[in-house]
Amino acid sequence: MANYHITPTGAGAELLTKCMEGGKTLSFTSIQMGDGDAPNSDFSQVAALASVKKTLPVAAIARSGATVTCTAKLDYTEITEDFQWKEVGLIAKDPDTQTDVVFCYGNAGDQGDWITGGVAASAKNINISTIVSTEANVTAVIDNTKTYAMVDLTNVSDANLKTAVERSGALAAYAPLASPALTGTPTAPTADQGDSSTTIATTAFVNAAILRLIGAAPGALDTLEELANALGDDPNFATTVTNLIAEKAPLESPALTGTPTAPTPETGDSSTKIATTEFVSGAVETGSEYATMLDELEYETQLHGYIADRISKGGEIYVATPPAESELPHLGLKDNPFRTLQEAANYLPEDLHGKTAVIYVLSRIKTITAESTTVFSWAAPENAYQSDTVIENVRNGKVWIQYGELEINEAKDTWTVTEAEGDTRGKLGHIVCKHCDNVTLVNFQLGCNYSTEEHAQEGRYPAVTVTESSALYIYRCTVAEGDYAAAVDAGSGFYIAEDCSISNMTGAVMHTQAGARYGLPKPDRMSTLTLSGNAYFSIMEQYARFSSQPYYYFETYYNLDTATGRLTETQTKYYDADGREVDYATGSPVAASSG
Repeated sequence: MANYHITPTGAGAELLTKCMEGGKTLSFTSIQMGDGDAPNSDFSQVAALASVKKTLPVAAIARSGATVTCTAKLDYTEITEDFQWKEVGLIAKDPDTQTDVVFCYGNAGDQGDWITGGVAASAKNINISTIVSTEANVTAVIDNTKTYAMVDLTNVSDANLKTAVERSGALAAYAPLASPALTGTPTAPTADQGDSSTTIATTAFVNAAILRLIGAAPGALDTLEELANALGDDPNFATTVTNLIAEKAPLESPALTGTPTAPTPETGDSSTKIATTEFVSGAVETGSEYATMLDELEYETQLHGYIADRISKGGEIYVATPPAESELPHLGLKDNPFRTLQEAANYLPEDLHGKTAVIYVLSRIKTITAESTTVFSWAAPENAYQSDTVIENVRNGKVWIQYGELEINEAKDTWTVTEAEGDTRGKLGHIVCKHCDNVTLVNFQLGCNYSTEEHAQEGRYPAVTVTESSALYIYRCTVAEGDYAAAVDAGSGFYIAEDCSISNMTGAVMHTQAGARYGLPKPDRMSTLTLSGNAYFSIMEQYARFSSQPYYYFETYYNLDTATGRLTETQTKYYDADGREVDYATGSPVAASSG
């Protein structure tokens, strides 16, 4: 929590003096919270808060000598508009004019806490302590809807408490636990037959026991003589039987001795089976694993919430791959920056609520100290970000991913991302966009050959794949080698913005399905686009095989007029069910063609 530097005001001192000299009571009524800057650099001269955002009635008051502590309850569910809590004031009531007086005031400036409805805990206590004279009468106007049960029994002796309760007569209608003398018709639960413990025996239990003794005996054993004969006239029959039974364990509540064993239940069993030491050891280990999993899940949940809150407030996300664990910089995130672009993409919320999620992939960090000294505190290793990345399920907003250098100016307290040294592009692996409304890549070099992982798509190796109603934009990007720059499904789009260069494709600039979209710079900016070496566009359309046709789909190729941005059809290729190019008329395979 921020330090608000609570200071008594001059008006508060005058009110205290008035109350003491006039024998009147000093009454505190509320705590005010505001988002304004201090009206006066001398807090003792403040007469009112600059901008009151919330007035909390006093819920409790406590006094220790000359120190008075007032408590108010901040209910986050009542916050309708987020604000930065910069200033706070304890309000007292003038007994003569009944006007509010700022008794003490504090301001944390830009270090103040953010008050956000429904994000943090549901409520918290706000406590303000101030010094008054030990001779002053102090009270508070308590809002009963905001108070707590605050009964302090720490200084009450056991004897006094017992005496107070007995004198109240509250226990007169209750029986003692020891030797109660019950009256009326007391009842109790009827124990199961065969119970031989200190459990109360009801009349129903006794009658059932007698019936079991007499009524259940067969005709040959329903008299004492018959029983004596059956027992062999052994006057110690009970002892004999008892000795035999003593060597056996009862089925009910056995008290086993020695080293009893039992079958070990399966892991995860939750029944009345005996748990062996082997079972318990396994359960403890599994429990530890569960505890670790729960801790990790809690961390993941908190981090997801943190990233979503950061994006909603316009904050950036940083990706910095370190050359060594010890060289990982700290850039204001919950722990450290994300190590890969994939990690950052994994924590993007599914709904951006119209916001833009900005992800900076860093080449290095340049710090300008207060003494105007430039220090390069960290730099990413060569080819640090050449791993495949899948960005999926990010709707209702934009994802802006930019490669560059982070400049931290300590003198101006600014963070700025600029182009990397030498205007270099950050090399990425295969990029896949799924269910994403808008993803923009800035200052990157794309190429499927960078990744060590294979990512063939229907026999093709595109630098980017845009699918499932997604849109991908590239700006100031280069595709210098590879099979295809982009593979685009129907309903998705690939848009080439200014200052992009695509060359040396073994396939084409784009390989798309019918219904896919593409975008190019406006005519007056087409000069910033460089296309060379198989810089054509291909569109694939599928048809069912007919007996009269030797192919089942065809692919049309277009050249781009960089002056107008228009596509002109150049040729069409036909393929059989095995994907081999065939002659349209004969159906015979044709030699491989570059298009």
